[in-house]
Amino acid sequence: MVRSVERVGQSRLSGAEPQRRADAFAAIDGLPEREGTEPSTEKRSPGFSRLTNMEDDTSARTLAEGLAEPRRHRDMDLALEPMDNFASTPGGPNGQPLSFWAAWDLDDRPRRIALLLDDCQEEYRPYAEDILPKLVELVDAFRTAQSGSDGVEIVWSSWTRTFDDGISNAMDRWYGPKGLRPEEPENAAYMFT
Repeated sequence: MVRSVERVGQSRLSGAEPQRRADAFAAIDGLPEREGTEPSTEKRSPGFSRLTNMEDDTSARTLAEGLAEPRRHRDMDLALEPMDNFASTPGGPNGQPLSFWAAWDLDDRPRRIALLLDDCQEEYRPYAEDILPKLVELVDAFRTAQSGSDGVEIVWSSWTRTFDDGISNAMDRWYGPKGLRPEEPENAAYMFT
């Protein structure tokens, strides 16, 4: 287990980063974080330790090695059968082009239908006035169908981001930090009411 700490210390990382990683790996492996401290009692999976020690270990398990171990949530006999939903091109380079399709047929499961009303909310009313009558027709038709079948659903999604919600994600990066003027808001990442 000490090897993981030594490997990190010999890494190409500069500054305090090697020591920070060494401390992190030591804690993961149950070693003292610093001289004189108690080992961590937290259990980690062998796979996690394997990942933390990969800096100098460039070997990867082969598919055969992965299949050799029991897998609790896999039917291993079924896993070894050829795919019914795959085709390759004989004589093509590496069998290419390759084709894949769903491993199930439409008749395999009962089909249900749903109406998804995406972002149909009051904040968008000014932008959606022209399509509202058609949306009402759709909702009415689905509600009528719902009364006769449990296989019909109506799903509403809504957007509730506000400028001060503390979230920062890909949508914020996509729209950028501008366009938040109270007198003329433009940034579509947020709701303005």
